[in-house]
Amino acid sequence: VVVDWRGDDLVCRSPIYLGSRALQEPFLSTQASSVRGRQLLLWGRNPFVHDRGTTGANLRVRVLGAGMTQDGALELTCRLGTAPTSSTAQPSRPVSGSAGGDPSATP
Repeated sequence: VVVDWRGDDLVCRSPIYLGSRALQEPFLSTQASSVRGRQLLLWGRNPFVHDRGTTGANLRVRVLGAGMTQDGALELTCRLGTAPTSSTAQPSRPVSGSAGGDPSATP
């Protein structure tokens, strides 16, 4: 993942694509590489599920404490669909296995 440095924040340049089934699955799961060898895992209720006619929707994510300092954040955008084949954007990788916890809890 390539990021831009803005103050204490890190901002991902390319979106993370959620895949072709993002409109049908009740939960989203994806992961992305971060800085310093960290992996960011996202899992939770899918705000796009069964939302017919939605195309090109974005889910903006801000992870506090994951920037250049404890006060900074890592900002990224998750996008519906699959990455264009000519794009340099990294496709998302579904998280396999059980995430544990209460699946009805809000992420």
